[in-house]
This record gives sequence, C-alpha cells and structure tokens, in this order.
Amino acid sequence: LFFILFCCFIHFCTELDTIVKILAALQAYIASYCVSIWLIKLLFMCSCLKVKAENKCVLITGCDSGFGNEAAVRCNKYGFKVFATCINPNGEGAKHLMNAAADPKRMIIIELDVTKDKDIESAYETVKNSMSPSETLFGLVNNAGIATATEFEFGADLTECNKVIEVNLMGMIKVTRTFLPLIRRSKGRILNVESVAGLLPIPHAIFYGVSKIGAAGFSDNLRVSMYKFSVTVVSINPWLYRTAITNAKNLMIQYENNFKNSSEEVRKAYGVKFMQQGKLGISATNLATKSDAVPKKILTALTTYEPDPRYIVAPIIFQPVVAALLWMPRESAEVAFQIGSWVFGQDRVYPEN
Repeated sequence: LFFILFCCFIHFCTELDTIVKILAALQAYIASYCVSIWLIKLLFMCSCLKVKAENKCVLITGCDSGFGNEAAVRCNKYGFKVFATCINPNGEGAKHLMNAAADPKRMIIIELDVTKDKDIESAYETVKNSMSPSETLFGLVNNAGIATATEFEFGADLTECNKVIEVNLMGMIKVTRTFLPLIRRSKGRILNVESVAGLLPIPHAIFYGVSKIGAAGFSDNLRVSMYKFSVTVVSINPWLYRTAITNAKNLMIQYENNFKNSSEEVRKAYGVKFMQQGKLGISATNLATKSDAVPKKILTALTTYEPDPRYIVAPIIFQPVVAALLWMPRESAEVAFQIGSWVFGQDRVYPEN
C-alpha cells in the first residue's frame, strides 16, 4: 500500500511539474505578447509624434536648386526658421526661395560655398547672430553636392576626383564640424544627404561613388560618437533623381569630354565605342524624373520624434531592385551589375590600333 501511495505521489508531482511548466510558458507568452503590443504602440506613437518648430532653426546647404531648394521651402512652411545657403545668393534659386516661402521673414539666404573655409566661418557667424536668445539651431542638413561621370582612367589628371570629394565629403565634414557646437547645445539633428551610390557601386561614377561612400562612413561614425550628446544623425540616400546636378544630358557631355581629355594610350585602350556605350548607360540610370520625395523625407527626418538612422528614397519601380541589391551578398550584387554592364555593352572594351 505504501509503495502504491508513493508511486501516485511521484506521478502527481510529475504531472504538477508539467502543469507548472505549461503555466509558466503561457505566462511568458502572455507577457511577451503584451510587451510586443506595447512596443508596437510606442513605435507607432514615435512615428506619429512631431517635433514642434517653435524657436527652432534649420540650416540647409545647397539651396540654389534641387532637393535643398524645395526642402528649405517645406521647412519654412512647417514653421522652422530656415537658413538656406546658396552659392549665388542673388540667383534664381534664392529668388524662388523668397517668393515661395510661407514666411519670408523666417527664410534667410546665406552665401556659402562649402569648399571655402571663409564662407563657412562667415555663415556660422551669420546664423549665430541671427538667432534670438530663445532660438536654437535644431537641424543641419548637409545637402550641397555635385556629380561627375567618368571612368577611373578618364581625364588628364585627378581634377574631377579632387573636386567631387572636396564638395561631397570634405564640405560636409567642414560644415558639420563648424556648426556642431550649436547642434550639441540644442541636442538637435544632423541630416546628411548621400546617395544610393554610397551603398551600391554605380557604373561610370567612380569618383562620385567614392565621395558618397565616404559620406556614408562619416555619417555612421558620427552617429555613434554623437550618442553621448543626444544628437541624432540621419542618412538620406536618394536614387539618381533628375536634378540640376544629375541631369543625364549634362553628365553624358561631361563623360565624353573626360574621355577626350584622356591620354592617347587610354583612349585607344578603351575605344570610342566604349565611350558611346557608356553614354547610353548614363542615360538609362537617370530614368527617375524630378521628385519631391527627397525633400519630403528630409522634413520627415527633421520632424519625426524618433527618425530612422537611414532613409533610402527611390521611385516605386526601383525600390524592389535597390532592396534586393542591398540585402543580397556583395558578390551577388556585383554579378547583377556585371549583367547590367553586359546589357549596355560595357562588359568589354573596344581597343583601337
């Protein structure tokens, strides 16, 4: 009898242990479900909450045309005081900014060439002296940039390389370093307008790609180093939208001129046909018409309570392609580009005797 009772007790304990485990698992599931719902609600709230523009200023470089020009207008309409920098403060771009501004008194045009240290220092003094004691520089949008179309060996020297890196990378670094004290003080945001060329190799744009890869690396490292100051760093990566600097017609002319300025040995090694095929490829990569998607995303990154660290902005028809190339292994992405080169006859050269 004792043995039977002992066996029943052991069986009961085993069953009880199983029940306890089931209840614990159920409790963990319910807890994780509740936490998940809470996190989803929190993320939704963060994406819906907007930063108030009151007493906040934004500096945007490269506002003569394109993304910077429209972003400045949108930020002004939202309520920010906007410092819009232009190479030509009396040009058509600057006039458009003042005419399109919802509040012209809060749209301030500043002359700035990001390659000139004196211009940067002067812009800093203008911004600092134009803000009232209650105002802060909340946002810095590094948008100024240029594009170049060439092969690595094209051109008489590395002038194209030096120029594009000086604007797209060094200009961004210099402006950020100068204005960072004001951004730190406000615990604000730095938005760096980069390119998909900083994430993926783009044919016929090696120096442009190098400058944008450098800009992407700068953003990622700056983001980590600014955590301690509660400064947010956001990368904006647009597709090759048709703007003043990425106009396919201008880039094709530039590409041909760089070929013609190359040494005789380089011209013969590549061949005229290669250059002509390259121009065809350039025209195909610039299919996206001018869009307001990038200026919209700039405003989103400035006003969303918790912005993403990186935004990729591309037309709907290109989004699956960009996503696939970014997620696939680097080797596979390079194979995809090699296939594209084959389609446009750029997988081979046409040497001339």
